[in-house]
Amino acid sequence: MDIYAEARSRISSVGLPSQDQILNDIIQTAQDLGRLSNYTFILGLPMLLNPPESPLPCRETPVEADTISADFTAQIRGLLGALESSHVLDAQAIADGKPSMLEKNLALTIKIQRQSFDRHLKCLHRSYPTYTLSLTVFPANLPLLPGVTKLRLFSASNDAAAIHFHDVRPVALSVPLLLLSRFPDLQELGCPWLWERLPIPFKAPSLRHYTRQWAALLRETRRQFRNAVEKLQGQIPAPMTKARLWFWRPSLVPEEDQGEPLPDFLWPLGEDPVSLGLCTLASHLEELDLRAFLTPEIFNPAVPWTRMRRLRVEFHPRQPDGGWYFIGPLGENLCAESPNNRGFWIQLEDYPSHASREEDSIVDDEFLTKSKGLDGSDRESPTLAFAQALRYMPALEEAELFAYLTWKPSEKRKIDYEEDAPYDEGVHRWGLKYTPAKEGRKGLLEWPVGSWRPQAHVTRLFVGGSDGLNVIWKPFEFMDMRPEGDQDAYI
Repeated sequence: MDIYAEARSRISSVGLPSQDQILNDIIQTAQDLGRLSNYTFILGLPMLLNPPESPLPCRETPVEADTISADFTAQIRGLLGALESSHVLDAQAIADGKPSMLEKNLALTIKIQRQSFDRHLKCLHRSYPTYTLSLTVFPANLPLLPGVTKLRLFSASNDAAAIHFHDVRPVALSVPLLLLSRFPDLQELGCPWLWERLPIPFKAPSLRHYTRQWAALLRETRRQFRNAVEKLQGQIPAPMTKARLWFWRPSLVPEEDQGEPLPDFLWPLGEDPVSLGLCTLASHLEELDLRAFLTPEIFNPAVPWTRMRRLRVEFHPRQPDGGWYFIGPLGENLCAESPNNRGFWIQLEDYPSHASREEDSIVDDEFLTKSKGLDGSDRESPTLAFAQALRYMPALEEAELFAYLTWKPSEKRKIDYEEDAPYDEGVHRWGLKYTPAKEGRKGLLEWPVGSWRPQAHVTRLFVGGSDGLNVIWKPFEFMDMRPEGDQDAYI
């Protein structure tokens, strides 16, 4: 048996809908609603088979991931084919004097189900998949669908579990972009979680082991994002004006490990592909709601955002090079021992191993047994680039740049602080909000940044300067947790 046949024998596609079944569901939904204006497609993943006589190997291989990606792609193709057929049937009905079952503008939601297994797993490596789902065909080979004006794509997270990404298969960052070319009338793209996440300091070493992400694969999918943007040149839908792109899903209380060394995704090229890709994509938009790991490269005056009206950018305190935009309350630099204050260079050991290793069995045994405040370091890098870029947005009505900060020192560091901890527990929203001058009113620049101040030339960069600008400095306000935000985005 070849490796692809073996991989196929490990999965069951029973229950995944055919194109005809999807078409029947579209027609039935349209009949139930009178006319179809919104359609949600639940994209199921093939079940992984784990028979007692031949249990699944501990670690997933690239061939197995490719096999699941093929089923993922087949359902995307089936969905687009069914929607194309529904337009043909609707046109025939109208020609026969019957009422249309489709609205002119269709909002399409694709919600990807979690990975399922036919039998309980003793090892949890496969509950935190190594590889991303990708399209296995060129987008040009998928049907072209006029009439879809809004597209939402996201995974159903496991909110009932302690870890929301348990059994969630990440999707390559390039997939939503590659699909754009198939919707020529698209006006709005919504991706409320683009599958990025940071290490979480689980108390159980076994969970840290199981949930490990491989730095080399993370770097690869970030590069694929930029490549997809470049391939889209000339194919980004002309009507598209609005996008929500949230690369990570935050918790109410930040839970990521602030002491965990992170990779340098910029090495060896020296540039961040996601920031560069977003810079190009945003030049086509009027509204952008962004949450991402960014460098100042996203704000490049050489690529002006002349259409941008409303801009909301949340950047993560951690930089894509593994360093930090912020330091601790006593000047602690969490990357002080790293070369150039950056993360580690990605090496051969940062690629996944497909064979089970001795450490796997040790961790499995451990898991089964148990189962039974703040200041700025280089803040002006994003703020300076942000201020410079705003000068090239003539249509701008409102812009925000911000980050949520918290300080969770180690037990050792808490001892060093003794009784007088120089920080407040909780979460703080640091950033700035800018409203340009208009209709005889001065512009407004709000800085909720505590006692910190940027250099004077940064404030002067905002259009209107000091004469045409009201500047408001706001104190730190710590919250018990960050606001929930738009939870409907995940429905």
